[in-house]
Amino acid sequence: MALRHECIQRASTIGSNLKDGGPRRRWAAMLVLTSALAAPGLAFAQDDGALDIVVTAQKRSERLQEVPIAITALSADALDNAGATNFSGVVNMTPTLNSVPYVTNSDTLVLTMRGQGEADADKITKDGSVGIYVDGFHRSRAQGALFDLADVERVEVLRGPQGTLYGRNTTGGAVNIISKKPSGELGGKAQLTYGNRDYVRLLTSLDLPAWNNLSAKFSFLYSEKDGYVKNIGPSNDYGELGNLAGRVALRWDAGTGFVADYQFDKGRTRSTPPYYVNPSLVGVVPGYSDDPYQTYRPVDLPVSKTDYDNHGLTLSWDASDLVTLKSLTGYRELKAHSFTDLTVALGLPTFPYNIDQERRLKNREFTQEFQLVGHSGDGRLEYTIGLFYLDERGSNALFQNLTLPFGMGTVVTDRRVRATSESKAAFAQLTWTPPVLDDRLELTFGGRYTDDKKTAARSIVVNGFAVETDIRNRQTFNRFNPAFTANMKWTQDLTTYAKFSTGYRAGGSSEGGGDFTLTYGPEKITSYEVGLKSQWLDSHLLFNLAAYHNKIKGLQIDIPVDAFDPSIVDTQNIGSGTIQGLEVELIARPARDVSLTASYALVDTKVDTLLVPVGSAFDPAVNPGSPFAVGQNIADRFVIPFASRNTLTLSGDATFLRVGDNSFSAHADFRYQSGFYGAAGAGPAVPGREFYHAPSRETVNGRITWARALEGGSEMRVSLWGQNIFDTRNKQFIIAQGDTINGFVSQAAPYSEPATYGVELGFKF
Repeated sequence: MALRHECIQRASTIGSNLKDGGPRRRWAAMLVLTSALAAPGLAFAQDDGALDIVVTAQKRSERLQEVPIAITALSADALDNAGATNFSGVVNMTPTLNSVPYVTNSDTLVLTMRGQGEADADKITKDGSVGIYVDGFHRSRAQGALFDLADVERVEVLRGPQGTLYGRNTTGGAVNIISKKPSGELGGKAQLTYGNRDYVRLLTSLDLPAWNNLSAKFSFLYSEKDGYVKNIGPSNDYGELGNLAGRVALRWDAGTGFVADYQFDKGRTRSTPPYYVNPSLVGVVPGYSDDPYQTYRPVDLPVSKTDYDNHGLTLSWDASDLVTLKSLTGYRELKAHSFTDLTVALGLPTFPYNIDQERRLKNREFTQEFQLVGHSGDGRLEYTIGLFYLDERGSNALFQNLTLPFGMGTVVTDRRVRATSESKAAFAQLTWTPPVLDDRLELTFGGRYTDDKKTAARSIVVNGFAVETDIRNRQTFNRFNPAFTANMKWTQDLTTYAKFSTGYRAGGSSEGGGDFTLTYGPEKITSYEVGLKSQWLDSHLLFNLAAYHNKIKGLQIDIPVDAFDPSIVDTQNIGSGTIQGLEVELIARPARDVSLTASYALVDTKVDTLLVPVGSAFDPAVNPGSPFAVGQNIADRFVIPFASRNTLTLSGDATFLRVGDNSFSAHADFRYQSGFYGAAGAGPAVPGREFYHAPSRETVNGRITWARALEGGSEMRVSLWGQNIFDTRNKQFIIAQGDTINGFVSQAAPYSEPATYGVELGFKF
């Protein structure tokens, strides 16, 4: 009882200090706290409630509390308990990871971690700050990122620059989704879910017995959900989402230390985009309404489709007791055909124009990675050495109709971009335990050399006239990124670490830039981090803390060039910034049937310097209306976008009744995220910057489950669940009308999904 009282006091103190507090938030937080707070992502090794979490973040199996990395680990059971069936569920369980649906379609996400991300998510000429991996295979593009988490073993979220262990160099962090491998024994599961808005989800998997050391596993997924914004016409509603996918996993264990894993998955997501509303147009456009539940007029809205094929081959050979060699060969094909009708929402009150778009993206990605993982015979030395190669080629076509008001006609734009990206890297990490301090000190040295080459070509036709024809650019970058960590194990249950790391995000070119020959260079980060990992009460309580200070040079900033056409955006890396923060995680299991967690993240951001570059929209030679001079510091005109200052997550699991082979359990979780600005050009000196501000948001989810053990180790489950049970509607990817020079005058934004609820039936054997 004392432990529960202490947890409630701490979490209540954090909640009371959050900005924009209100009765609903305090009531919702208390509801979750008194439900018993759950621990997402735990692998409980002991029935008495002791916590033992195993991760592979450093390419070897290690206890989470012994890894000097800021990491969140989410197990399959935790994801199931929380009803996290897609990537948004992972975001909801990780305080420093934030996302909003992109403007074009509902299966593309804008991801940020520790304040770093990529706002213009559908551009193939740009790289993101957060790396996404599936079984160690890199996924370059954000299209289809809202994939269903089918048959997942665990998810590991690594925070901070990732360069010495992961394939692609990223500055914000990495998310690795690890699927369940074939077991070689007969088994399987089936889940059928039904909810409101005709939500249906069917997931099945089948493990077959091994034959001649060959194991196989098959998975199938189907899901469909109606939209949440009614189209008053005969076409599709806004916010629809569905998945159809299949997966084959094969494992051959030669029995001599050699294991080969092959996986192939193929799928399609079907979606319609978010629906934008603009209150300033009410009474200006005849019949216009900013009702977020239905369109103000009939809209012809086709379904967007994203198709993907993924192949992955992992070869692992234990050459000796000390050395393991690995090869990871991946290939991915992606095709996305999306439709967006923004109606008049992006128009100015004095000039309400209509925008509809069609986009066709094709992309293929080949990756090859070699790893040598080993340790010395005396255990004082552990190392990982690797080579990484990426070859990516794609095309992206935009077809846009900008219909002007007052019968002024339509501007029809046909923009086509081709791009290639080649990245080569060599990386190494070495951990040494010197023979001092009773072997409690570990020193880790890491380094990575990256060489990137990029090419791009663009053609534009406006109203049948060729504006550009095959305008090209070519870039080459290289960078060495060092890292160092000192990890001190003061006791078996208390560890602290200090870490210095650097990261790099390759430069590129802006598909929608005014001048396609103007490219931008790499974004570079230097990170200083200290952390504490501790266990208390015989490992029934975990308390972890990380504090970091990041300096960024060559900030990649998106700058709107045309106040009327949102597809015209320049990206330039100018200036420097600072991002610093604090992350706290409290995990407890006071009893076998009760689990608790509270996680809090503070992110503080600042644009330090931003000098007006030649050829930009702020250059008076390009834009005579600009009041600035080349070289002038205009940092006060910019912010780090999509960075919430405060994020709090609370969740809880409790098995409250056991009767024979039956058990009854409950889960609840709560997430609070403070407001943020949805564009870089909404700094404190910009008039009307509040139009780019997204207010704070909060979500409460819940689930009650009846489980029954059957003969032969089988199990049946029935769950009643609700997502966003208080039906809070939050503004998502905001687009303000105006520009950074003159200010903003209105706002268009879609609203988040309303409450969903339903029942899930599950069976496994």
